[in-house]
Amino acid sequence: MDGHHPAEVFRPSETADFEVLYRHWLRLGDDRMPPPAALDLVDLPFPLEDVIVLTVDRERDTFRFTRVGSRPLLWFRREVTGQTLAELSGHPFYGHFHAALDRCLVGRGPHRTVSEVDIGSRRFRCSALLLPFARDGRTPDLLLIATRTTALGATH
Repeated sequence: MDGHHPAEVFRPSETADFEVLYRHWLRLGDDRMPPPAALDLVDLPFPLEDVIVLTVDRERDTFRFTRVGSRPLLWFRREVTGQTLAELSGHPFYGHFHAALDRCLVGRGPHRTVSEVDIGSRRFRCSALLLPFARDGRTPDLLLIATRTTALGATH
């Protein structure tokens, strides 16, 4: 049975990686949420294979996966470019992920989250840093999400 288990603490390696990206985001925004146009994936101090970009439609409360560069956007080995998060709602990470997105948007600032999930007979850990971007500096239009997913082994 698939299940979600909270994991509260970032590992030191996750904290160090995410801190570099967070400082980059702060420089882009100059004390405000940076505009989406400020996001240059070429200059990103983070491996692109660990980055997800979501556009935000607040009126319809949808989050749409956006292509990063020229590569296909995969989420757990599944092509998701152009799909909304709701269309993937059957995935075990969906509920936890959606709640983290809402907290990031309401707080209008960065948000860190860690989750452990059982998928089949395996357990995975997913840590993420969510960084909002806003054309007007206040209302998020785009979210950059840096993730680290680690297989923890078989469940008992």
